[in-house]
Order: sequence, then structure tokens, then C-alpha cells
Amino acid sequence: MSPADIATIRSGVRPIVHPDVGPESSPDPDGRENKALVDLLQTQLERAQAEVVDARVALAAAQERWEARLDGLAADLAEARQTRMAEAEANARREVELQRMQVELKRLRARPWWRRLFDPG
Repeated sequence: MSPADIATIRSGVRPIVHPDVGPESSPDPDGRENKALVDLLQTQLERAQAEVVDARVALAAAQERWEARLDGLAADLAEARQTRMAEAEANARREVELQRMQVELKRLRARPWWRRLFDPG
């Protein structure tokens, strides 16, 4: 509740008048007990509102911490994905180079001079 809400409620509060009981039959004709009770309730309400504000501040701070943590985890995940993609690209290039070298070696082994140099037979 906002302070404006509290002021509106306070302005609308009127004393309770029971038809069978008049002010002269009340044990507290000047209303001191009622005023003390209202003051006590107002104090409790203000404390509760202060606790709500504190809880909201704590919740907002906790939410910011979690958001920062999640942002950090998302950044770590993106970095790990980039690293894996770079490794996969490097492995693919190595595989292509290996296949090219195997084809080249096969072509060289088919040459007559290769057989003369390296075939023991």
C-alpha cells in the first residue's frame, strides 16, 4: 500500500456507533483506549509496510544477482560453442588435408620410379 492509500483509508475511518450503547455507557468515554489501539495498529501497519519494502529490495537484488549469473553462464556457453565450432572446423580441414595427401601418396606409388626405388621385389 502506498502512503496515499493509507491516508485515504484513515480519512474514511469513522467511529463505530452501536445503537444500544451510547458514549456515556462506554467504559472509556473519551476514547483513549480506542486511540491507543488505533495508534498501535498504525504502527504495526507501518512496520509491515517497511518490511514489505525491504523484502522487495532484497528480492530485486537477488533477481539482479541471478540475472548476472545467468548472463555469465550464457556467455560461457556461447564461448564453449564457439570453441567447439572452431575445433570442428580445424578437424574438418585436417581431414580434407589428410585425404588429399593420401590421394597424392597413392598417385605417387603408382608411378614407375616409386616402384623402382621402394619396392624390394
